[in-house]
Amino acid sequence: MTGSLAKFKWLRTKTAAANTTLLIVLSFVLGIGLGIGQPLSIATTVESLPNNKIGEGLGLRLTINRLTQLLTPISMGGVATIVGFGGVFYSTGAIVVVGILGFIFPRNLKDN
Repeated sequence: MTGSLAKFKWLRTKTAAANTTLLIVLSFVLGIGLGIGQPLSIATTVESLPNNKIGEGLGLRLTINRLTQLLTPISMGGVATIVGFGGVFYSTGAIVVVGILGFIFPRNLKDN
């Protein structure tokens, strides 16, 4: 019986080490994915504005960012109340599709 317990402990340790390694790798990949958005949005804002409007544009970007962080949970809570928990995922998917379509078919605002 002692041998089988030792074997089980070894197996559990090996599995925990494998899970820890997997979690470290996934955490690294998630960190890269989440951490690249802010520098890219700042660079895009700086590149798209004239030199005398960069500070104003970065302030507006940060204000909109914080506003969405405030309003998204409130609005998704309202959607969940009206259409149920699954409706939150459908509405979020619709927002993502609209964003992707806006990226694929951009409007040139300078011509208007």
